[in-house]
Amino acid sequence: MLPEVASRQLDRGGPVIMVQIENEYGSYGSDAVYLRRVEELLRNQGVTVPLFTSDGPEDFMLSGGSVPGVLATINFGSHARVAFETLRGHQPEGPLMCMEFWCGWFDHWGGEHVVRDAGDAADALREILECGASVNLYMAHGGTSFAGWAGANRGGGALHEGPLEPDVTSYDYDAPIDEYGRPTDKFWRFREVLAEYADGPLPELPPAPAVLGHPAEVHLSGWAPLDDVLETLGGPETTGPVPPTFEELDVDRGIVRYEVTVPGPRAPYPLTARGLRDLAVVYVDGERAGVLTEGDEQLKEPVAGHARVRLWVESLGRVNYGPRLGEPKGITGGLLHERQFLHDVRARGLRLDTLDALDDVGAVALRSCRRTTPRAVPGHRRGARHRGRPARTAGLDAGVRMGQRVQSGPVLVGWAAAGAVRPRCGAAGGRERRVGAGAPRGAGALGVRARAAGLLNC
Repeated sequence: MLPEVASRQLDRGGPVIMVQIENEYGSYGSDAVYLRRVEELLRNQGVTVPLFTSDGPEDFMLSGGSVPGVLATINFGSHARVAFETLRGHQPEGPLMCMEFWCGWFDHWGGEHVVRDAGDAADALREILECGASVNLYMAHGGTSFAGWAGANRGGGALHEGPLEPDVTSYDYDAPIDEYGRPTDKFWRFREVLAEYADGPLPELPPAPAVLGHPAEVHLSGWAPLDDVLETLGGPETTGPVPPTFEELDVDRGIVRYEVTVPGPRAPYPLTARGLRDLAVVYVDGERAGVLTEGDEQLKEPVAGHARVRLWVESLGRVNYGPRLGEPKGITGGLLHERQFLHDVRARGLRLDTLDALDDVGAVALRSCRRTTPRAVPGHRRGARHRGRPARTAGLDAGVRMGQRVQSGPVLVGWAAAGAVRPRCGAAGGRERRVGAGAPRGAGALGVRARAAGLLNC
């Protein structure tokens, strides 16, 4: 990516005016050699515009994340005067800038939708400008984290030892421009503040985003169980004494099927997926036995031997801030029957990006999608027809993975990118479009290819 950025710098006729060395590195790191090495790398690769770092307005964050001779900026959502006073203690001269003005916040699955009062955010923006500082809105328009790219945080205080908090697919962020692209009340309040600092009249707004002329429907015609998808598109199967992680199977985003045998005969004992990250749907002798999560790693009902156990494990999002960056996904602590480790574990992964190649996905054999098809069976669903008024329908572009849906909310509806929705003329609209993958209730969407996957079961 760096050559693409370098070729678009301001001194080469492009829009790039600054390049960031690191983002909030001082929150969890203090390796000055690493920071200097990144600076040297950027310069050696042709970056000529000014460099900067961006950290929280705390002494330890600025001392750990700043680079001598490089502009330091700070991130915050309020109390601008206090924040800039802290920055001046580390950088007595040079421009002041809030590189991330947090005018909203992101949502986590199972939590409440976060909203920041528009008047309060506008007052905080005015305080930044009154300090004579520059500001970058985070976010002006949050948009959508498509496919499996939504990240995650961890609670639990400074060391982030608490539960995983996966971000929802929507990155609406309660931003001034909402996820659909419409100005909000916060937009107009910000515009009033910014107008006080403008040299002349503010420009007119562009036209509002277009909407569908008529509701479109997707009728699902075929489905394939997840086992069949894995057999066609999955990576190689491995066998070993302990469960491999996602990373060892080259799965950055996706799912992994683990299989193990409980020897017998033996009495029923608890089955535990130790160190589970993040969610597992468990089958015992072909029957669904439960859903496990981090912090709830043991099946409710004990398992007797001899038994065949299969676990479909899903990553709900990568931690993207703090000391837990880079933590592995999968079953990281072994499979136990009572206190005994189970070995000879077979594993096979399915990367989400394998679903981007339509010719490959088309090779998955489909079964007829009937009303009697179990709704809780995870798998790949295909829709064959979009219906609406002639010349006013729209089809979802094949190959677009739109994100996750979790029954606990708070977001139960997703948006398709404008470039993925194509106008369709004529009454038939019969070209086939792949639109979804089902998900068991209470679980994330395993291999999602459409908005609100849990609603796309037969």
